[in-house]
Amino acid sequence: MAVRNEEILNKMFLELEKAHNNRNDDIVMKRQVSRIKLLCELILEQDVTMNNEKQIDTTILENKPKKSEVRNDMKEIDTESDPYSIFDF
Repeated sequence: MAVRNEEILNKMFLELEKAHNNRNDDIVMKRQVSRIKLLCELILEQDVTMNNEKQIDTTILENKPKKSEVRNDMKEIDTESDPYSIFDF
């Protein structure tokens, strides 16, 4: 289940507020900024994942043979090569 961007942004605002409140303590402020960075990466990763899924879907559709190609392949089967074939009606 994907997390909505709005929820991530709200969390980022909270972390930014905490970082701002702790601007005098470098360690705590950097920890909060690091969390903001992770949340940013999460949003960007979701976008990349969605684009990759779309590319995979289009690749699958492009590689799928068309109905006319399948029918032409079926017509090319040599039915005369085996006179005792069980498929000879």
